[in-house]
Amino acid sequence: MRLGTIFSTAWEITRKQRPLWVFGFLASLLGFPVLVDAFHVPPLNEAYLHTMSHTTITPGWRPQSFWGQVMAIMPERTAMAVNAAEVAIFFATIALFVTFFALGEGALLNGTVRALNGETLNAGDLWAAARRFFWRIFFFPWPVGFVFSMIVIGSGLLIAFAAVQYSGWIALIGVPLLPVFFVTAWLITIYIHLGNGAIAIEDLSLWKAMRRAWEVWKPHFWLVMLTAFALDVTMWLVSTALSYAALIGVLALSLALQMGGTTLVVWFVNHPAILVLASLLLILGGRAILAIFLAPVVTFTTVGWGLLYSWLSGNWPLPPVASPSEAMPAPQNTA
Repeated sequence: MRLGTIFSTAWEITRKQRPLWVFGFLASLLGFPVLVDAFHVPPLNEAYLHTMSHTTITPGWRPQSFWGQVMAIMPERTAMAVNAAEVAIFFATIALFVTFFALGEGALLNGTVRALNGETLNAGDLWAAARRFFWRIFFFPWPVGFVFSMIVIGSGLLIAFAAVQYSGWIALIGVPLLPVFFVTAWLITIYIHLGNGAIAIEDLSLWKAMRRAWEVWKPHFWLVMLTAFALDVTMWLVSTALSYAALIGVLALSLALQMGGTTLVVWFVNHPAILVLASLLLILGGRAILAIFLAPVVTFTTVGWGLLYSWLSGNWPLPPVASPSEAMPAPQNTA
């Protein structure tokens, strides 16, 4: 079975080629959507900063109940400065984790091909591959992601305008659009995975990879969809389990901070710079801990994407030199 062969071969490569795990860790730092949102930032709103609930913990690595108590008694000007710093951290950490993801993705996909060739991988060679493909993988999602974002934002603004001008019931038009946008976003992620394969496996330019991704997908559309679904379900199950573990960790931290009472709250109010630093360390530390557990799974699923692309592009099977698993028959061109 094709899907079974992809999974068994991906498992063998993941199990035997431990240097891949390093780059699986880098790719894992960006996380998976179902995980607790490490980028939660309260809006830059003075009233919100001083009226946010002191008992409700909202998503994010910072225990918001404690943060709320600090913000409630912090001078307004200082609170706004702290929150502005949080926004800066928001963009800086996103840029950092996206960078690590692009490096990890390129190394994992290229390492998949090397493993199929029977090579013994080492971190130095993989790092060279990661640097070589970095900018192409980094920029590949931007065009299609920008167009999709503009469509979603434009649709939302149009519906909101119509609802205000005519009738609130018009807003219900957005309900059936939600699953459409969700499925479209999923299809875009599949396209991006295949485009990354075109870059890191066939060494194509950015623009050629955009065409190549659809070329290899089209003749085997449903097979790609089935494989993508299986790989994403694997990630979803593991990420769901990790999200609960992360939530427990944040709750435990919140309770520990509450034990410090008013004294600890006042101390952080008097040391806002340390409060910002603690927020940054919680984001980086929380993501790093999750990435340690997620790295083998991200390695496995990314290798799976590499194997799928290698098969679709006719680059697998290769001559059986220490092949990690029985090769799958090459696809027939039905285009």
